[in-house]
Amino acid sequence: MKQKFYRIAKEYETLMEKSSYVFFSGLGIFSLVLVYIINYYAGRFATLNAGLPVKDFLLEIIPLSQWAAIVHLGVSNILIFTVLGLLWFFPRHMPFALLTLALLILTRAAFINMTYLGIYPDASPIIGSLTTFGGDLFFSGHVAIPFLFALIFWKKEKLRYFFIAVSIFLGASTLFSHVHYSIDVFAAPFIAYGVYTVATYIFHHSFAFMK
Repeated sequence: MKQKFYRIAKEYETLMEKSSYVFFSGLGIFSLVLVYIINYYAGRFATLNAGLPVKDFLLEIIPLSQWAAIVHLGVSNILIFTVLGLLWFFPRHMPFALLTLALLILTRAAFINMTYLGIYPDASPIIGSLTTFGGDLFFSGHVAIPFLFALIFWKKEKLRYFFIAVSIFLGASTLFSHVHYSIDVFAAPFIAYGVYTVATYIFHHSFAFMK
């Protein structure tokens, strides 16, 4: 354990000597804070302008579970601390991960205000969330974000499968709580992959640190 902490400390020492690493890490933190503010107001605006709900083939089949919403919230909170811990443990991934996550959230903030659908009629009430309001539907960020981190940590097999499993679990709990339409859930991994691919080009300097 001491050797691991020593390795991390030495890696931080080496990286912090590079001005580009400091710059892109700072830019990533600033961008993430900024897009979360944008996402907050975008979500509120989308919910305020939400229209009528529509039929959904899967939600008509899948029974509503109030417990699914509670478990969903708990796993989502655990995911946040897991990601923060991993970024500390793998500092070379930090600039690219922060910038790419910011790009994904910004993309979602735009998408939720393109088509105003109302939340499914019997959806579980949304409690304790500062990023989800009800009318911010397409696409599911809870599915897209862990899938994005599966791509970021793709070469680390255990982390890859962990994040894919979390993405599937959150997708299932989302459907069982009826807080998203099925299209919101199933489209999320594809959008996350598209954002990741774009990010490797526009953030190629921070992506190079991962290599």
